[in-house]
Amino acid sequence: MTLTLADIDRVSDLSRLNVPAEQKQTLVQEMNKIFGWIEDLNKVDTNNIKPMTSVIEQPAPMRDDAVTNGNEKVLNNAPERVQNFFAVPTVVE
Repeated sequence: MTLTLADIDRVSDLSRLNVPAEQKQTLVQEMNKIFGWIEDLNKVDTNNIKPMTSVIEQPAPMRDDAVTNGNEKVLNNAPERVQNFFAVPTVVE
C-alpha cells in the first residue's frame, strides 16, 4: 500500500486535523515507511507459532478478590451526586 498526497488530504479532512501544506510530503514519506514495515511483518511465516499473550510462559499470579471501597466511600469523592450515582453536567442534548 502506498499513500499519496490525496490520501493525506482525505484522512486529515475525515479526522479534522490541520496538516500544514509544507508537512504533507514528509508525512506521506513517513507513513509509507510505516506501511512498508507492516508489509514486511506480513511476510513473516507464523504458521507454526502458537498465539501467546506474553513472552514469559509463567501465568500471572492469582489473588483473592477483596472489596476495598464501599459505595459510600467512593461517592464521598463526588462533587455532586443523585442517589447512588455521580451527577455530571449534560454533555449531549
